[in-house]
Parts: sequence; structure tokens; C-alpha cells
Amino acid sequence: MTSRPQARPGARVRLAWFAVAILALAGCAQQPPRPAVSDAHRAWEHRQQQLSQLVHWDLFGRIGVKNGNDAWQGSLSWQQAPKGYTIEVDGPFGQSQFQLNGGPAGVTLRTANRQQHWASDPEELLYEQTGLQMPVSGLRYWVLGLPAPAAQAGPASDRQLDAQGRLTRFVQGGWEVRIRSYTEVGRFDLPAKVFIRRDDLDLRLVVDRWRLHTPQGLQTSRAYSFARLAAAGVRGR
Repeated sequence: MTSRPQARPGARVRLAWFAVAILALAGCAQQPPRPAVSDAHRAWEHRQQQLSQLVHWDLFGRIGVKNGNDAWQGSLSWQQAPKGYTIEVDGPFGQSQFQLNGGPAGVTLRTANRQQHWASDPEELLYEQTGLQMPVSGLRYWVLGLPAPAAQAGPASDRQLDAQGRLTRFVQGGWEVRIRSYTEVGRFDLPAKVFIRRDDLDLRLVVDRWRLHTPQGLQTSRAYSFARLAAAGVRGR
């Protein structure tokens, strides 16, 4: 993934209330501490096999972006299916900012003024129409706690694991990815907070709720209220 210039002033999606609403991105209920596994690297290999089977899932949460002196925040829903995805980011008071629909034939972006745009590359399309640099192709894997395939995003480096063999940090495609906490979703541990950074651009994602469509049936995580998230206060990187 190549580096692009920073967002143009006329193309940015802005939300002036970011400074207050970012409180919701700071806290997320975390799992209680677990005993360390005997071999974290072996546990990681097993996790990769498990997570690679997740091809149909939904997440609901919020996203915060800071690019130099510009910052905004919105709610996020992401529906991932085996052959496509829908990503929707909404601003305050339910005002839709954009919806991104991707599949084998390409990507369609619908903006707040209901204009539709098509392209073959989701990152290029999103940047051209909104000014937002969001690594959609890599993030589809990162939110699961996996590096993206090397053929798609380049090799992952500087990998760090926690005591349970879960990925907590790596670098891929020029992005530093940090997974700050995990939550239990059925038999899976999935990220609850994902922070990514490249140059002056910070993107923070908090997952309020996971929903997995598996052969064993629907598996969901506990939903967390806005008040509970905000009450936790802001925590730094």
C-alpha cells in the first residue's frame, strides 16, 4: 500500500464534536486477566488457523480519526460476507457520512449527499471522495487480530504477542497496528480496541459488539452502552 498525501481541506469529513465524543473510544470492557499459556507462539499458530475461518461477521462500534490538527469521530458498522462487505460510518445525530459496498466487481461509495461513485480500489475511492485514508483491505483482517495476507498488504513485521498468544502489535503496509484489548465472542477472542497509525494519521476503532456467523450458529459479544464507555475516560496509546 503506497503512501498518499494528507487529506485535502475541501474533501475532509469533519465532526466538530470530536473532542467530547472521543471519550467513547477510550474505554471498553476487557476480559479479566488469564494465566499465561505455556507456549505463546504455538498458541498464536492455532489462533491464526481459527481466525482465518471467520469469513462472515458483523461489527458495530465507533471510529475516531486524527490527522494533524483535524479530528473527527463517528459510529461504524461493518458487515463482512464471503463475497463482499458493507461499511457505514455515521456522524452525530444520525447523519450518514458514507457507505462503502465492496465485492468482486469493485467498490461503490455513497456519500452524505447521496451521490454514488465506483472504483476498483476502496482506499483510493474513499480518499478521493472523503479525504479519509482508511486501509480497508488490511483492516478487514486487522480487526480480527490477524495480519493481512502478505500478497495483499506486504509482509508483517515487528510482531508482538501477549501471554495468551494473541497479537498485540505489528507493522504492515506502512501502518503500525496495536490491538489494545480483546473481548470474548463465543469460542473466539476478538479485538475490542484497535489503534492504527501512519505518519501523523491516527485511526482508533472500538468495537461495541461482534456478531459471528459460523457453522455452529450465531455467536455474539456483549454490547456496551455509550455511558459505560464514556465513563472510563480517555486513555492514551
